[in-house]
Amino acid sequence: MNAPLPIDRIVAEAKAPHGAPRRSDADRERASEPDLPAPISEPYLLVLFSVPFIVDAAGRRWIDALWAKDLAEHTRYIHRLILASPRRDGPAPAHAIALDESPALAGITCVDLPAPRNLLSALAMLPRTAAILWKAIGAARFVHAGVAGWPIPEAWIMVPLLRLRPRPLYLNVESAFWRLVPGERPTLRRRLRAWLSEQLNRACMERCDFAMFTHEGYRGSLMPRHPERGHVGEASWIDDADVLSPADAHAGAERRRHRAGPLRLVFAGRLTREKGVELLLNAAAQAAHAGAWFELDLFGDGPLAAACAETIRTQGLAASVRMRGTLPYGASFFAALREFDALLVPTLSDEQPRIVFDA
Repeated sequence: MNAPLPIDRIVAEAKAPHGAPRRSDADRERASEPDLPAPISEPYLLVLFSVPFIVDAAGRRWIDALWAKDLAEHTRYIHRLILASPRRDGPAPAHAIALDESPALAGITCVDLPAPRNLLSALAMLPRTAAILWKAIGAARFVHAGVAGWPIPEAWIMVPLLRLRPRPLYLNVESAFWRLVPGERPTLRRRLRAWLSEQLNRACMERCDFAMFTHEGYRGSLMPRHPERGHVGEASWIDDADVLSPADAHAGAERRRHRAGPLRLVFAGRLTREKGVELLLNAAAQAAHAGAWFELDLFGDGPLAAACAETIRTQGLAASVRMRGTLPYGASFFAALREFDALLVPTLSDEQPRIVFDA
């Protein structure tokens, strides 16, 4: 990783305002571009294990709608984006976006990686995965990865490969879910994994050329020797059109304050243990049995969806708690949030949820 990295340019791009109208490549190349510096025109490899491509029977490639929004923002300043992610075959999920239907995404070069089912299958697929990534590195000028991928963090593979095939490496940290939760009674296996993950991730961060963190705590704990290589930025893409004016925000607050009826609460996120949804429902049951008057709506889907529905039924929460499914990220989602009195974020893992910025 000896090649010079244009740190100042990428920092400026990372901190540039978002939400401007889409422009053609020619427009973006012009010096008159008001909100972004010169774009990155060299091939830029982004390696992401946690968000797969879905390829349907017709060969069309789909990705999660929220991830599609992220990618569209990135393509504003990265013009030759190479995306390496696991490929899964099957029908398109709800609210997924077809890459070839979005002008901002159609130019992305896709690299299909094996899609493991668990850690053991990921280890079995490791030689094939490394061979594909080795070839992708050869076509790239910059490499971008993370330290929180599933089931193996991308950086654990990319750092050794880049020692043999040097490229500037950019690492991104939005969560540290491997860390133990205060009050947790972890198994020996869990403690060992947390310790090993912390050590390996610190080692990876020390070997990268540039890093972005969602808060200062991550930079201080994961990059203590070279904090000058790390920069802190919010984990959110919120368009200007979705931000309320002060007058509208005040009017909405006044309307909710004087509204009759129960306290309206909302949870929005993946229905997983890490997001604290089980803890939330236990608290809701205790509050309801104590006579609290509230309504709680759960937006989201995930592996605990069936268990949540069963808890609502067995705890007698049907009158107070509703499962609302998912909403596409955007204007309809923000409009739904404004109808509630408070957002609940019972996250158990070490992360900075985007929903805090959205709310």
